This record gives sequence, C-alpha cells and structure tokens, in this order.
Amino acid sequence: MAVAQTKFDKQVEEAAESMAFGIGRFLAGRDLDDVKRTDATFWHPGNRVMPKVEGRVSRSSYRAGGHRLVFRITFAGAVTEATCSAGARTPRCRQPGACGRTGTRSSPLWRPGVLARPLPRSWAVSRTGC
Repeated sequence: MAVAQTKFDKQVEEAAESMAFGIGRFLAGRDLDDVKRTDATFWHPGNRVMPKVEGRVSRSSYRAGGHRLVFRITFAGAVTEATCSAGARTPRCRQPGACGRTGTRSSPLWRPGVLARPLPRSWAVSRTGC
C-alpha cells in the first residue's frame, strides 16, 4: 500500500538530492552550478569554451578539476581552522567542559616543532605490533 507524499516530504527529498549532487560536484572538481563552460576534465585543464556558452567564462573554469578540488578543500580547511581557533577564544569555551574542550585554548598546527616532532616509540609499537 503506497502512502502519498506530502508537499513537505517532497521539498525535503528535493533538498537532500540537490545537496548530494552539490557535494558530488564539489568533490569531482566540477563547476558548482553544473554548467560545463570549457573542455576541462578532472586531469586536464581546458583550452576552449564550449559551444552555446554565453557571457564571460571565469579562469577557474579553465583549471583542471583536480586543481579546483585541491583549492576547495584547502579553502574549506582554512575556514574550519579559523572558525575553531576563533571559537576557542570565546569566554564560554574557557570554562572546563564547555564546548567539549578541556578549557585550554586550541593551539595552531603551524606552531614551531609540532609537525616536525617525531612520534613516540610507544605509538609505533601499538600501531604495528612490533
């Protein structure tokens, strides 16, 4: 027995579908509005504008999809890092237990010596079993 979909259910389904397609376009490095403006692919940059494209074509449309993907993920990571760092400075997050933190400010990853510090031997032993 089929149940009729309400108007709200259809709107939710359409929103979820368009979000899924948007995420797919984001990860594939394609134009987010899904209009193919150049002959660029994921691996090769574009050389020419496609027929029936009107108006100005942005420089990013000529870039290879992989390059666009790297830029998008880098930008999203920078925004996330800036947001999390800014959130750690609010007075509410300085209280122990608030915001799911221990009350300490978050330290940036680019602090000298953080990424160059070798891992402790106990970490390697627990991961490899040697």
